[in-house]
Amino acid sequence: MEGALVVKNKQQYLNAIEAELSNGTPPSKIARKLYLSYPTFAFIDNEDLEFEIKDAISSKLAIPITSIQVAGSAKIGLSLHKKTDFDPSFSDLDIAIIDNNLFNAYLETAYRNSRGYSDGTKFKNQNNPPGFSIFKTILKNKGISKHGLV
Repeated sequence: MEGALVVKNKQQYLNAIEAELSNGTPPSKIARKLYLSYPTFAFIDNEDLEFEIKDAISSKLAIPITSIQVAGSAKIGLSLHKKTDFDPSFSDLDIAIIDNNLFNAYLETAYRNSRGYSDGTKFKNQNNPPGFSIFKTILKNKGISKHGLV
């Protein structure tokens, strides 16, 4: 297949990013392509382990395995933000879960447990944790809630 990427080292990810940028590809498309389609650097030659981790998360959260993505330095071999390499003996494994049903379930739970976002004490950093009022404002002003919850 033309344009397919066979990854053996992190430099190939960087080269792919540079090539896409020089072709005028929008950064948002590059990010989607890189993080949703390219193979995971941390699991090169160990794809079964990636499956086992994703399968365990999928089972635990009752979501499709396709809703689970590896992110951060484990995905491409380095952190574009910190400029540090992925180190399997030291680096963490960042996992992104993209699932509307799970998001809505947690949103509803947060709404109920915080009495309509009026009580921040149920959250880990009790007594209206930093950002709690911003969270409430975003939910109410941006319409990010189930009908009838806010």
